[in-house]
Amino acid sequence: MDSIGIGVAIRDSTGKVLVAVLKSVRGFYSAELGELLAVREGLILASNCLVEMDATNVAASIKDNKASIGDAGFVLEDVKALCVKVQVSECHATPRSRNTMAYNQSRLKHKAS
Repeated sequence: MDSIGIGVAIRDSTGKVLVAVLKSVRGFYSAELGELLAVREGLILASNCLVEMDATNVAASIKDNKASIGDAGFVLEDVKALCVKVQVSECHATPRSRNTMAYNQSRLKHKAS
């Protein structure tokens, strides 16, 4: 069965991991939708936070009030609402080389499912 792996790590201001989540979601999803599902999962756990990801187009879509990104529009709107609710202070893209924990977690979860 096809699925994607979602990896989320929530860190404090010093970089210490407070909580990490691994989740497998069955189905066929675009890269943007997979990234948004991971952000949404993290926002459900967090409050007053900074959001980092390696997808620059997704980070830009979350920050802007522009049109949604393809089939991920319904999740994008949910993520934007959660950002307001949990008081996200910043949302930006970080190169995968500096954001390896969540990426490696999602790959591990995907291989395990």
